[in-house]
Amino acid sequence: EGFFRQTVEDIRAYFDVGGYTNRYTNQGSPCSVKNPAPSWGKDVYCLEPMDNGAFCECAECMKQYRPDLPKELSAAKSDYWFGFVNKVAREIKKSHPDKLISTLAYGGGREGLPSFKIEDNVVVHFCWDANRGPNREPLMTRQMNLMRAWRKAYPKNPFGVWLYNGFPH
Repeated sequence: EGFFRQTVEDIRAYFDVGGYTNRYTNQGSPCSVKNPAPSWGKDVYCLEPMDNGAFCECAECMKQYRPDLPKELSAAKSDYWFGFVNKVAREIKKSHPDKLISTLAYGGGREGLPSFKIEDNVVVHFCWDANRGPNREPLMTRQMNLMRAWRKAYPKNPFGVWLYNGFPH
């Protein structure tokens, strides 16, 4: 609970000062006058776990894991992570209704769609690491199907694809 409260406090402070304002951030521009996009860094806060599987294993957290999903892919922790993101997003919406929380469908989160709906102010970026080469079958097909499932589950949420173009074979 303390970590949640601190996270919300930090995100509110971030938005209250206008997000990242230095010249190195990509503030972007609207896609079109009719369909403006959020300004990344000003209107969107990225909330991510560390790049590892070191999630809490206390009894309270373990209750949020899904034993019906494959443990080896960390999919069992999908509800745990997206539950936290949802809780933060709901709280941020109260004070900053025009702001978004961005997160990745990454690792286990990519493999297991949450068992609940993601808040409408959450942007999901699907991490597609199978794009790095033609020799990535059947991973390529599996991830394409997963990406389609994510998009179908959340057709109204902003959605993106995180590509790993910086890691060529």
